[in-house]
Amino acid sequence: MSLEDRIVRATAELLEQSTTDLASARRILERNRARRTYAVSAAAVIALALVLGILAALVRGQAPPSPAKHGHTVSNGAIVSMLDRPDNVLVNTVGDLAHMPDDEADSTSAAFSADGSELI
Repeated sequence: MSLEDRIVRATAELLEQSTTDLASARRILERNRARRTYAVSAAAVIALALVLGILAALVRGQAPPSPAKHGHTVSNGAIVSMLDRPDNVLVNTVGDLAHMPDDEADSTSAAFSADGSELI
């Protein structure tokens, strides 16, 4: 077997292997097209939802702030700490904070009013 015969045989074998089945190739193309269509549709739905959400937020706007109602009851206390002295902590004893000590007001320079609504 000569070199030329080997080249011809290899070329023929390569051509036989490289022929594609047109029906399977068409199915592959249709599947790829369907996947692209689904992806584009999903992206369009997500974009539409984002636009509608932004529009709803802009139309609804933000309500103007209103003052707190008078006569509220302070509950569960409040903890205030001064930045210049982190060990200086005041606890509002109107509410029940069982995990805090009772003598914290003795070592602080601030206090709450009698009803617990103001820091004085």
